[in-house]
Amino acid sequence: MTFKHYWDLTERIVKSRDSTRQIIKYDYVEKLWKALSDEDTKLIFLRAPTGIGKTETVLVPHLYQYVANDFTWWSLVYVLPTRSLVTNMYTRFCRTVFSILKDILGGPIVTLDYGSPFIVKPYLEGDIVVTTYDTLIYTMYGLRSLGRHYRLPLAKLTGALIVLDEVQLMQDIYWYTPCILPKHISFLVNYAYKVIVMSATLPTELVESIKNEVSGYLREDEIIEINCLDEAKRGDVIAKVIKDDIDNVLSDLIEKEEIQKMAPLLVVCNTVKKAVDLYLKYSDKLEDLGFETVLLHSRLRFSVREEREKVFEGERKENLVLIATQVVEAGIDYSFKGIITECCPIDSLIQRIGRIARKPNNIGIAFISINTQTLKNASRVYGEDLIQRTKDIVINHERELDKAVKNSSISTRLVDELYTRELIELLSKK
Repeated sequence: MTFKHYWDLTERIVKSRDSTRQIIKYDYVEKLWKALSDEDTKLIFLRAPTGIGKTETVLVPHLYQYVANDFTWWSLVYVLPTRSLVTNMYTRFCRTVFSILKDILGGPIVTLDYGSPFIVKPYLEGDIVVTTYDTLIYTMYGLRSLGRHYRLPLAKLTGALIVLDEVQLMQDIYWYTPCILPKHISFLVNYAYKVIVMSATLPTELVESIKNEVSGYLREDEIIEINCLDEAKRGDVIAKVIKDDIDNVLSDLIEKEEIQKMAPLLVVCNTVKKAVDLYLKYSDKLEDLGFETVLLHSRLRFSVREEREKVFEGERKENLVLIATQVVEAGIDYSFKGIITECCPIDSLIQRIGRIARKPNNIGIAFISINTQTLKNASRVYGEDLIQRTKDIVINHERELDKAVKNSSISTRLVDELYTRELIELLSKK
């Protein structure tokens, strides 16, 4: 089976964003396209490094249906963990659809749906729906009652291609969400055309848990795992594990005027308070040095967050310093040169490091703080068990962190070293 028509469309999408950019034909892409065309396949697990085009790989077969006017599934439901990722992806999809299918009559309608105060909501209606996990689940079970709501979502999901992206961000300190997620997926595979579960950092224990849950519904040959065997064609990362607080690191870079070497710079904090404190402390100093400083976190009003996320559009700003929380861990197609981050669970840490050196021939520097107070504060957010084990992994595999963002096998091994059956049982008991 050849996929020239898909590759041609992929190239058009890539060129619409950057006319100088060349597409890279990674091995996993056609494996996924083949699985989508196989009627027997119902559930697909995809592991591939960050910045390798997973989103476009999923989107292209859906868009091509409008080019060929030949439909296998009628809608694409793209699910992400956070509102910030949803709004970012919605904008990205709208631009892609407009640039590629603007001349096609009856092209796809893209909608955004998440728990918001707006009275008028699509309730998963649309040809391409971008939504959050909780919105999908609440709507699917008919638990949303604001305004007039006919019970259409379940019929809407029937025959849809459902993509569950960035699943690793659904983690919590008791493994509660990953524990109930397989039950919802077992429900979805009964109605959807296909379900794709994908991430750069997908724990094997979670995959096995989902497989066990759906075993009563699906045969083994209806489930496929696709692991990207190619190393991502992106820049090199130099990871440095430090015992300083990120506050001190940022201060030193400013005082020694070495921050230019790391800009555009991303600073990631584990709490909103920490991010706000750093922004208030250093924004004026950075402005005096000619830097544009942006604060981004989950508690910003929608209009404010939307305005600030425009910084990711257009050409890369070499004078940007972005101070943020976990909202930047995934889904943002922007290549930073340096990152200063607090310690967090290894899957999230790999995602954070994946925000730098995303283009070939770039070199990125990552400072990872395992300061005693940093670890203590991180334990309040993620749980002591996850943070202490991550600290050990980071110390023992510092050199492998450089390659984890490029190599799916390495990132999976590091993630599996954290999320063992023993740890999951320990978290679940709590």
